[in-house]
Parts: sequence; C-alpha cells; structure tokens
Amino acid sequence: MMPRVVVAGSENDTSFAVVDFTNPTLPKRTLVNPGFGAGCRVALGGHSAAVGNVLGGDVRVVNVANPASPVLQGKATTVLAGIGGLAIRKALVVIGESANNFKARAVAIDFSRPTVPVVLGTAHTALSSNGGPAISSVAFVSDYVVMVSGADFEIVQVDFTIPGSPVVTNFNPRLAGPPVIDVDANARIIAAGDSTSGILKWFDADSKTQLGSINTKLTTINSVAIAVPRILVASQNEFNADLSDLVGPTRTAFNPRLGGGSVTAIEGTTGLCGAILGSTVALVDVSGAPNLLGTADATIPSISTVAMSTV
Repeated sequence: MMPRVVVAGSENDTSFAVVDFTNPTLPKRTLVNPGFGAGCRVALGGHSAAVGNVLGGDVRVVNVANPASPVLQGKATTVLAGIGGLAIRKALVVIGESANNFKARAVAIDFSRPTVPVVLGTAHTALSSNGGPAISSVAFVSDYVVMVSGADFEIVQVDFTIPGSPVVTNFNPRLAGPPVIDVDANARIIAAGDSTSGILKWFDADSKTQLGSINTKLTTINSVAIAVPRILVASQNEFNADLSDLVGPTRTAFNPRLGGGSVTAIEGTTGLCGAILGSTVALVDVSGAPNLLGTADATIPSISTVAMSTV
C-alpha cells in the first residue's frame, strides 16, 4: 500500500511538516507548530505523530488522520536535556535523551488518553554523549521493548514491561564506530549501520545473533530504515542512498536527487528520503530497482528526521 502521510522534522525550525502523498505527483504539505519554540524530531504510528523537542524534554502527539488539518493533542513534560530520538507504537512513545555524559535516559510515555499523557517510567542506560547525541536512534521491538543507540559503541535494549522497573541490557554489534539502528518489529530483526564506515549488519532481535552483513558503497551511514527484506540507508555526506536486500544479500545505490545527504524511512516497498541540506522529501519505490515516485517541498530547512504511514 502506498504511504499516505509523511512527516518531516528539522532541528532548525519550530514547525514540522505533514505531507499527504495520496497522489505522489501532487503532494500537499501542511506545517504544524507543536509549541516547543525549538526544533523537533518526529515519529509516526498510524494517525499519530510523536514530536520531540530538540532542546528540551517535551513531547507532543499530533493527530494527522486529516493531513490537511492536523490536531494538536497532549504534551508530556520530562526533565530530559533534549530529545535525540523517539519512536511510537500504539499509544506508547519512548524518547531518548540527547545530551548526557553519564547514563543517558530513555523515557516511556502513555498517550492512550491523548490529552492527558502519563510518564510511565525512566530507564538509565550506559550511553553517553561522547561528542554526539547520547541517544539518537529509538526503535520498538515489541509493544514495551525498544532498542536505542547513539554516540557510544553499544546498542541498548530497554524493556518497559514493568514501566517503573525497566530492564536494561546491552550488546555490541562490533562496528568500527557508533551504530545507527532501526528494527522491524514484525520480523524481529535489528539493522545497524556503522557511522564511521559503510558496513551494515543485521541481527536477530531476541538472541542478538548476527544474521548477515554487507558493505554498502557509502563512506558513512547516518540513517537506517528496515522493512524486511529491505534496508534503506543513507549518509549525511553523500548524494546517493543505498538499498540492501537481505536475500543474497544484494545492494543497489541510487540518487534520490536531494542535492546532498539524506535521512530515511521505509514501509513495505516504499522508501522515503529527506534532504539534510534542504527541505525536500522524496518518495521512492523500492520493490525492485529504486524508482522516484514523487517529491514535495516540506519548506523546513535541513531535514533531520522523516517517517511515514499507510493509514
């Protein structure tokens, strides 16, 4: 199914963009100000966009069922020193702390009552800033379990099944640099890209056993998106993105025509790239050789996160 709604956030704009790609050749864009007074990062689950404050601990859910008229819902306030990454699954949002030199925190927030969100629990991880965001990637493995990564060399699993007593475990993907990650929760596979080289690995989410690896043509990987059997990766420094197929495995480089580096998302057989050096988002058919379906001007500068949904 073709993704209908795309969201894009920037660290340099107080608004984020909602793009209706129902007709990929005639997309419609709406800007939404979540009220942070700072840049924002975005995630999307069904009709709900989760939006995190880059410079503070606030997170808000926005209903995008009608992408032409998004509805601001509840805002949760935490003490995090900036949100470096976030993810949403059903009514649960997990945010990861951006700036912390000792045991960066992941926080679980219940938005089942969208106007009255509740902070369920906080997990202290072993991750730290180390010159970059302490936590920059957050991805759900199941309803209450997430994987997070950042400027450190390990990937951290946080189990919020008992929210007040989250269980934290680490594993090392043995990459040359800090890993950038995503998870396909249905297939239970973790994808991890090396932020200092083009190596891409994937792991069983339960056993943490490495299932495979491939050397992409990228010199560094800064964005990873997985929908088994496909993994879409991109670099902040290169024009090309890279599509890997776990069957084989094989890889295909392609240019999303964004004029520089990009960030990625994927759902089914459709990929999404957002321009790090610009305001354009590009929808790409990845069922075979990557094929550009349409582009939209999000009108926000320097896109840092993108997400999409078919609902």
